Amino acid sequence: MADIASATVLDAGCAMGFLVEALRDQGVDAFGIDVSEYGLSQARADIRPFCRQASVTQPFPRRFDLIVCIEVLEHLPAADAPRAVQNIARHSDDVLFSSTPDDYREATHFNVQPPEFWAELFAREDMYRDVDYDASYITPWATRFRRRRDPPARQVAQYERLVRRLMAENRALRELTLERRAEPAPAPAAPDGQDDLTGSRSAGP
Repeated sequence: MADIASATVLDAGCAMGFLVEALRDQGVDAFGIDVSEYGLSQARADIRPFCRQASVTQPFPRRFDLIVCIEVLEHLPAADAPRAVQNIARHSDDVLFSSTPDDYREATHFNVQPPEFWAELFAREDMYRDVDYDASYITPWATRFRRRRDPPARQVAQYERLVRRLMAENRALRELTLERRAEPAPAPAAPDGQDDLTGSRSAGP
């Protein structure tokens, strides 16, 4: 919240309301929705009035400065994913989003998709990755999408800046790995009481 400084936040898929609780404890006007009646019933008593049972595909009651949607949309049928993203984008210009790209073992993960799948859906709503914001404190694949109406040329320049930075980092790491592989292996330590070069036991005092 220090970085994004949103006055109003919706946690879309809030489960037991932990994020709503944490934000409200810090003075943020936070709300939550979730389809699980049980999950909502486990929210802290003073938080329950700010969490309601609803689907991310249903219109929200208002707009928010920020919508957070963490590991939720993979639980929807694939056909509902575009509608959910449209609904989220309709109610905020700023979204923190994460959806696992590779956890197929969870039985309720009906729509596991790579990050570019979600990026394309948000792009259809004029929302694009904020290349200057690192959301990896949430998950390695988390992204902050923001509504941008920049001309395509400027969008391309921003993405190229990100690609160039990542390629430079990758190249530097590869070079470091090759340098370390080229270094001679350290000589094995001699057993106690033996000379390092001959292996003969040294004389006592």
